[in-house]
Amino acid sequence: TVPKVKEKDIFIVQNAAILDESPDDLLLLTLLHDSTLMHALNQRYYQDVVYTYIGPIVVAFNPFKYTIPWYTDNNMPKYLEEGNQIKKNKPHTWAVAHNTYWEMIDRKQDHCILVSGESGAGKTVAVKIAMKYLSAISCLNANEQEKAAGELVGNKLMQ
Repeated sequence: TVPKVKEKDIFIVQNAAILDESPDDLLLLTLLHDSTLMHALNQRYYQDVVYTYIGPIVVAFNPFKYTIPWYTDNNMPKYLEEGNQIKKNKPHTWAVAHNTYWEMIDRKQDHCILVSGESGAGKTVAVKIAMKYLSAISCLNANEQEKAAGELVGNKLMQ
């Protein structure tokens, strides 16, 4: 049997405008609560926005379709053109890879990207996306031969 919900466990949003919020970073929500976080993630998913920040963390949902216009590889140069921190572009695995790369370069310290999720959640795909981006960003100031080698590595990773 399902236990009855206790009155103290019921959350009622007092201001309906809060439910219209769908920021790129959920820490910017007016009201941080499980229900408002889940509502914002749900809204974003149905708008084909499958990446969302929660501070420095990126939450990714499997879109089950890979032709969402703002996530196709032809948009990668927009991320590569930003300075050493992504500020203008949408949340993405590319943004995490970009920011991590530049932190590593600026601080001259090793860094890592943690990818976590349930079985079948898309962890392997997320790692491939990050590695392809890292191969591209590491070749920005390379000569043509080094760029070709980096592109070859990036293409092999996506196979």
